[in-house]
Amino acid sequence: KAVKDFNAGGKWKKGGLYIVAVQLDGTMLAHSANDKLPGKNMFEAKDAGGKPFVQEAIKLVKGSGSGAIDMRWGNPVTKQIADATMFVRRVPGQDVYLGSVVFK
Repeated sequence: KAVKDFNAGGKWKKGGLYIVAVQLDGTMLAHSANDKLPGKNMFEAKDAGGKPFVQEAIKLVKGSGSGAIDMRWGNPVTKQIADATMFVRRVPGQDVYLGSVVFK
């Protein structure tokens, strides 16, 4: 139910802030700012600086359960590459993490 709600955008997308849900194999379950990404495996994705941010997020949530990753990514409002931070947390009992992306 949460994945469906996230993919609808709405309250889960505000300006340069949005939510993602990703399986620990890298498959995007939900993306509140880009409806073309759910269902795609993003494990090999890199940001504009070459950082494998999905792999870093998976490593982080497997280790400590949560954290933050700085990245350079496309801002859904300006359509420009910009600095952002993705705050990630593993969903208890699931092989999924939730991430909230905030542009600086």
